[in-house]
Amino acid sequence: MIGTEELISLNEATKRLPALDGRRLHVATLHRWARRGVRGVRLEVRALGGRFVTSVQALDRFSKALADLPPQPPKRRFAPKPIRTDAQRDRAVARADEQAAAEGLD
Repeated sequence: MIGTEELISLNEATKRLPALDGRRLHVATLHRWARRGVRGVRLEVRALGGRFVTSVQALDRFSKALADLPPQPPKRRFAPKPIRTDAQRDRAVARADEQAAAEGLD
């Protein structure tokens, strides 16, 4: 498919994609999309003269395939710590005091 389409370098592809936060995507991002993919969707590329190229149409297929995926909830890096109430804290302190007394650590 990609062989009959309008080929562009990955660097050129970054210029055709919208900027995020005012900054263009880095060409390494497109390499990552081609190697690893995003949520199971990979950007089509072809090696040409020791460099990778893609096509305008491949970028379009890639973006449409991602748009067709169901939304995922955002990943949480760290689970929030549960908040203890004053009563829970007081009970934990009392248990620790009882345990220390039982072990003779008063």
